[in-house]
Amino acid sequence: MLNSELLRMQKNKTASVTLNGLTIDVTITDGRQAYGRDQLRVTPISGTGFAWFVVENVKLTDKKNTNVHTSTRS
Repeated sequence: MLNSELLRMQKNKTASVTLNGLTIDVTITDGRQAYGRDQLRVTPISGTGFAWFVVENVKLTDKKNTNVHTSTRS
């Protein structure tokens, strides 16, 4: 079961998922249990949208998430 401690440790981490032979770098944004399976919600690092993947199909990476928006106003 995806407990809150595990989700806290994985949230905002960079990972990769494979869909139809295409590997996509993503950021983990949420977690849930559906139909008895743990799932993670991910968003692409480049692009838009989100998708839910079974935990086993989300591979954590060592890459830094550089998709952080910062204000450039003075």
